[in-house]
Amino acid sequence: TNPTAFGNSPYQSPGAFAGNTLLIDLDLLVKDGLLLKEDLYGLNFGYNPKKVDFDIIRDTRELLLRRAFFNFEKNDTYKNFERENAYWLDAYALFMAIKEDNDFLPWYEWDEEIKHFPISYAYRDKLCDKVDFYKFTQFLFYSQWDALKEYAKKNGHDMVFIDTAGRLHIDELLMDELKNIKAEVKPQEIMLVVDAMTGQDAVNA
Repeated sequence: TNPTAFGNSPYQSPGAFAGNTLLIDLDLLVKDGLLLKEDLYGLNFGYNPKKVDFDIIRDTRELLLRRAFFNFEKNDTYKNFERENAYWLDAYALFMAIKEDNDFLPWYEWDEEIKHFPISYAYRDKLCDKVDFYKFTQFLFYSQWDALKEYAKKNGHDMVFIDTAGRLHIDELLMDELKNIKAEVKPQEIMLVVDAMTGQDAVNA
């Protein structure tokens, strides 16, 4: 559930605590009044039904998230989230803002004065809108994530997310691996196993 980085790899995430904003439900943003239903019409999410184009999806969704950000007014719920998660959120949002300001180059290619903390107040002020945007997207992710977990709990469902590695994308191999977990796991249903190369459902394809 963490954000990916170069090559859309989950092993190069820019944030250990951050959530992947590709998982934000856009329909819920319409329900919350941050987007219009019409905003979701005619969007480009790629043209190949057999392969996920992460770059196109990311660009399309970011336009919508920035529109939602423009329509958002900070409330007490947001301020509480910001305060309770400041121990990771502040640094993550600043890092992503700096990365965006430097055309998403890796940090070791940034100018020397911004490679290492502390960052000058003048540069922080320049990036304040970008920082707020990245905080906002994490607020959206965790609001929806917490609501999903609460829904599952109320309905008596447990969710287990497992990094299966490449050899376990086959249903039979995955079930065999689950048996090796020391805690008792009796999965009732495998909802989705994603193929890292294509982004497709590898079990049910």
